[in-house]
Amino acid sequence: PFDSQSDDSLAQGRKDPALVPNPLAPLPSCCMPERGWLRERLGLTDGPLLMYLGTLSPRKQPGMLARAGAALARPDVQLVFAGKLLNSEVSRLKREAKSAHLESGEFILTGYVTDPDLIQLYSRCQLYVLPSWHEGFGLPALEAMACGAPVVGARSSSLVEVIDNDSALFDPFSTADMAQAIARALSEPTFRQALVDHGTRQAR
Repeated sequence: PFDSQSDDSLAQGRKDPALVPNPLAPLPSCCMPERGWLRERLGLTDGPLLMYLGTLSPRKQPGMLARAGAALARPDVQLVFAGKLLNSEVSRLKREAKSAHLESGEFILTGYVTDPDLIQLYSRCQLYVLPSWHEGFGLPALEAMACGAPVVGARSSSLVEVIDNDSALFDPFSTADMAQAIARALSEPTFRQALVDHGTRQAR
């Protein structure tokens, strides 16, 4: 039994650990849907696009993202909230957007999106933001990074490990800190490219 053996005897009988390769291959290059039709369907402009994906759950803080987006005071920026919509949470988010003085063109709810649409949104956005104060894993952040999107997220739970980039993390309970992280990513091309480069490596 294990508890009857000393550390020395375990060390003597132990073999070098085997390296098990990652069973998930890197994303293959694929045929992307033509750009333009999704843009027309959602009413996207040529301005910067901030993207959120996920259920509109309070723990994911979409309302805080709406307030942070409004704090930018940039009417050219559009916030796209993609994912499953629950009526109660849609109403809550619309109230948040209204109180933050977001105009209809700055605030888009897509509902459920198919995988091809999702890939196009990830690839089209200037910044993907995940403001959750708790995530079991944070798969959307990893998906966005795999699609080449710059990503910023809350400094909380698993996102610290998934994003693994302190300069891309913000205080999950501070709208001002989130707005500052977004503003920096939008205004500094070098920083935004650094987010892309790090995210691509992290996703792989």
